[in-house]
Amino acid sequence: VVPFQGDFPGVEIHANLIYSILKQEFLSRQSEVASNLTLAITGALIGVIAILLSPWLSILCSLVCGAAYVWFTFWAFTNRLAWIPAVAPVQVMVIALLLAMIYRYLNEEREKKLIFGMFGNYLSDNLMREILRNPNMLKLGGEHKYATAFFSDIKNFTTISEKLGPAALIQHLNEYLSAMTEIVLKYGGYLDKYEGDAIVAAFGAPVDQPDHAERACFAALDMQEELVSLRKKWERERRPLFEVRIGLNSGAMIAGNIGGKDRFDYTMIGDSVNLASRLEGVNKMYGTNIIISEETHELVKNKVIARELDFIRVKGKTKPVKIYELITRRDQGIGQEAAAIYTHYARGLEFYRQQQWEKAIAEFRRVLSLKKDGPALEMLRRCEVFLQVPRPKSWDGVFELQGK
Repeated sequence: VVPFQGDFPGVEIHANLIYSILKQEFLSRQSEVASNLTLAITGALIGVIAILLSPWLSILCSLVCGAAYVWFTFWAFTNRLAWIPAVAPVQVMVIALLLAMIYRYLNEEREKKLIFGMFGNYLSDNLMREILRNPNMLKLGGEHKYATAFFSDIKNFTTISEKLGPAALIQHLNEYLSAMTEIVLKYGGYLDKYEGDAIVAAFGAPVDQPDHAERACFAALDMQEELVSLRKKWERERRPLFEVRIGLNSGAMIAGNIGGKDRFDYTMIGDSVNLASRLEGVNKMYGTNIIISEETHELVKNKVIARELDFIRVKGKTKPVKIYELITRRDQGIGQEAAAIYTHYARGLEFYRQQQWEKAIAEFRRVLSLKKDGPALEMLRRCEVFLQVPRPKSWDGVFELQGK
């Protein structure tokens, strides 16, 4: 018998004592070792819960655990005559929850500062806010990504830089880089680095973007449009006019922190990244501004207008790749003259691959009769050479690039 009433007559107290002796039922107290172990287990349990779960879920689970423990002590007292401390473990739970929440807050703030320090100048504000709300989006240790690599470079920059003084050159370059960077960030791209006058960026890393190829292509097109406005301004100011070449490639790459233990940067590496860099340089051969790979073209062919340029194999690689000139967004369309140019070029390319050199030359000359077209000039020159030095019958139409 366990008395719970506040007023309990002395005679009934004696009766309860005699009853306990006769029944051999005595109140047992939890040992000091067991009490300490209970404190340790409850504190550790709540601490782990608070660190692993979200704040609100941690509080809910802690309340449930606390209520369950108090109920258990009541049940043990009434049914097993076991006196288990209830207040101290609940206090430990509260203290453990508070300490864990403080630790979590400080740790998250440290992570946010680290992330902001790494990406604050390289991502758009919207993307930064998204990452700061959910830092688990980033895997800085390194991960495989399917993304689009972006490389741009100023044509004949060395020659231009020799004509300007240091101060004027830096001012001119900074104006260009500011405008181009703003476009990269507008489309959610990650600004990897500046390499002199070159811009290296990525779309789809560090944060996944299903439409990364579309974003990269639209950014490239907007850059060329912005350059038209900038060149008009620079012409009025009698400053050098920049022309920019861009290369895009989509594919698998490795993204993560790369560098020494004290200094590192988040960047992308892999064959897909290297190919984008090569394609930027290939523009020089064809006299184009934006070249995209076959992989990128497959991802954006319903969103943009592009013409197939060639089937090439870059130096050091065995697998050839089709390359395309990115022209405009599909919803903007092209004029009749441009459509005729691209139609004749496509026919010439088909004859070229069939080694029908005279027919190919005729088509490329039709293109040049409409407009001075860089790709048509390159293919015409090549056909005239092949007409004199025929290709083997086993030739697969792939052009081998000798330089990088």
